[in-house]
Amino acid sequence: MDGCSDLLIAIFGKHGTRTRTSIGVASTPDQIPLEIEAAVEIQE
Repeated sequence: MDGCSDLLIAIFGKHGTRTRTSIGVASTPDQIPLEIEAAVEIQE
């Protein structure tokens, strides 16, 4: 999760630092142990 936060800050700068949540479970689709979800708003 920290790696994802670092990536978002590198891409979006200060706008990439927002509240985050994570969930770790024993099994998810495609056997991925971590799921990352983002809700974004794009302004032109």
